[in-house]
Amino acid sequence: MIPQLNDKLSFMLSRLTSNAASQQWQGDSVAMQLVIGASLGLVWLPCVGPTLGTAIALASTGQSIPLAFIVMLTFGFGTALPLIIIGYMSAKQFSKIGNIAAKSKYILGITLILLGLAILTGIDRELEKLALSILPDFITEI
Repeated sequence: MIPQLNDKLSFMLSRLTSNAASQQWQGDSVAMQLVIGASLGLVWLPCVGPTLGTAIALASTGQSIPLAFIVMLTFGFGTALPLIIIGYMSAKQFSKIGNIAAKSKYILGITLILLGLAILTGIDRELEKLALSILPDFITEI
């Protein structure tokens, strides 16, 4: 939305990553996958916390260690499988997108600004009330 701000932010972030940029990173390399996974973890961690806490609590209330192990292993597979599928599918799609990425930055920027304004003005709560009045009970009882 604001090219000068985008340039300044890009410059500051490039200074942070200058050491990594001097190395040869291959998209298929283990190091690159570690960087991608770590960045995904920073975004994903706040969302998975409550679910992981529930799985740990459920596993800890069990009377046997094998049952706790199965609960945690199942949770691990359940969280990893969608990420693996999404990562594999998105790698194929990103190669097809081309110039859409440049336009999508502006669309994402506008969307985030509108979302922020909706939260600041309280419109999001009005939309939530509207959605709760329209949606059937079996969806809102979850």
